[in-house]
Amino acid sequence: DLRDKEAGEGTDALKQQGFTAITVMSDASLSFQLEDPALLPQLQEQVQYLVTPPQEPADLFLLEYVKTHRCLLVSNDNFREWKLKDPWVAQYADFYKLSFLLTEEGVHLHDVDADVNNASVQKLPWLHSA
Repeated sequence: DLRDKEAGEGTDALKQQGFTAITVMSDASLSFQLEDPALLPQLQEQVQYLVTPPQEPADLFLLEYVKTHRCLLVSNDNFREWKLKDPWVAQYADFYKLSFLLTEEGVHLHDVDADVNNASVQKLPWLHSA
């Protein structure tokens, strides 16, 4: 859910918290919405970058990715529509979602401890930050 330079700042914030395996997803329109299109290739060099399939809603693709890979999702979206349609999303989307705040100083992630041995992060055995 981060756009333009915030995507780069968001990945930097995750790296500062100890996350190493970072995947950024967007729909195909992102390249047309960037204020500085040169930032997209830079981002693609730093993280795994995926474009959601054009025939599939981006939220659905993101949620299916999280469901399959059991990874954290950095988003401020509540996914209300998808919670009504999918019991797994209703039960687990908020658990896997990591909210953020954009300020003039940059991207701020809500309290994150990327240490996989920390019980507050490792609530499920397959959840990890790398």
